[in-house]
Amino acid sequence: MSLGTTFSEAGDILRRNVFALLVIGGLVFIPLDLLTSLIDEDRGWGDGSWANVALFTVVWGLGAPLAYVAAIAAIAVEPEGATEEARTPFAALGDALRRWPTVLAVTVVASIGVLSGGLVLVVPGVILLVWWLLAYQPALIEQLGWRASLGRSRELARGHFWQLLVVALVVGGGSALADYAIFRVNDATLENVVGAWAGGMVVDTFTMAVSAAVTTAAYWQLRSASASLQES
Repeated sequence: MSLGTTFSEAGDILRRNVFALLVIGGLVFIPLDLLTSLIDEDRGWGDGSWANVALFTVVWGLGAPLAYVAAIAAIAVEPEGATEEARTPFAALGDALRRWPTVLAVTVVASIGVLSGGLVLVVPGVILLVWWLLAYQPALIEQLGWRASLGRSRELARGHFWQLLVVALVVGGGSALADYAIFRVNDATLENVVGAWAGGMVVDTFTMAVSAAVTTAAYWQLRSASASLQES
C-alpha cells in the first residue's frame, strides 16, 4: 500500500464527486447538527456538563455514520477499468439506509472495542482502530454483515498496519483539528446555537467527504493487493 497513491486517489475522488458529497452532507448534517447544537453548542470542546457532552457524542456518533457510509456508496466506483457509474446522492443515501442495521452494528461494536482497548492499555485500542478502519467499505461495497465486515477489514489491514495507522492519524487528527477550529471561531464570534449549527454543517460535511475518500482509496488499494496475492 502506497500512502502517496492513497492520498492522490482520494484527491481525485473528491474532485469527481464534490457535488454528491455536498448534497449528502447537507441532507444529513442540516438536521443532525441542528439537534446536536441544541444539545451542546460547544460540540464537546467547552465547559458543558458531562451529561450534555455524552448526549452530544451519542447522537452525533449514531447520525454521522449515515453520511459517511452514504458518501462511501456514492464514491465507491472501482478506480481501475470499472464500467459502473457513481451513485447519485439520493441513491447513495438509500443504499446507506438499507444497510443501516449493519452500519449501526459496526459502529457500536467498533466504538466499544476501541474505547475499551484504549482505556485498558491504549495500545490495544490503537490496534483495533487500525484493524477496523476499513470496516464500512465491506459493509457497503461487498454487502457483508457486521462481523464479516470487521473481519474483512482486519484481513485487508494485515501487513499494512503502519500505513493504515498514518491514514487513521491523518483522518482522525485532521477531523479533530477542523472541529476544534470551528468551535474556536464560533466562541470568538457568534457564541450561539446558530453559529454552532452553521459551523458544524461545514466542518462535518468537509471531514465526512475527506474521510470517506481517503479510506475508500485505501480500501481499493488493499483489496486489489489481496486479490493479487490470492491469484498468485
